Amino acid sequence: MTSKFTLDVFFTGDDLDKTIEKGAVEYDSFVEEFTSFPWHEQCDLSYKNLTLPPTITVRNNSENCMLWTSIEGEGNEYTYNMGYRYTKTSKGIFSGKEFTNEEENNTSTNQVKRVLELYMLFFQGDKDGLIAELE
Repeated sequence: MTSKFTLDVFFTGDDLDKTIEKGAVEYDSFVEEFTSFPWHEQCDLSYKNLTLPPTITVRNNSENCMLWTSIEGEGNEYTYNMGYRYTKTSKGIFSGKEFTNEEENNTSTNQVKRVLELYMLFFQGDKDGLIAELE
């Protein structure tokens, strides 16, 4: 049986296809992974070598959506960039036909507490709350 949530990690300097699949994850184990991740060291390496930043992604396999976090900055000034990618169903204004789009809402913060609050909404399945917080 596939877990509802899975975790992927991308280290700076790696090829995009070298994302490390960490497997099933729940909120508590995610917090441990996130807080022990070498964010500042990876960010400094990315800045120095002009490579893609490190990124952690949690996927909700049941809802076909994901919440990712990367980092930018240097020295003691770091910013966490986040994106929530999901499928949205809408009706055409004139046709009334339903269609689906891939949507992404983004935000930035320098507070780890804020990052973890947004992930809590994601793990709780509060899509509307998460989108409202990202707007």
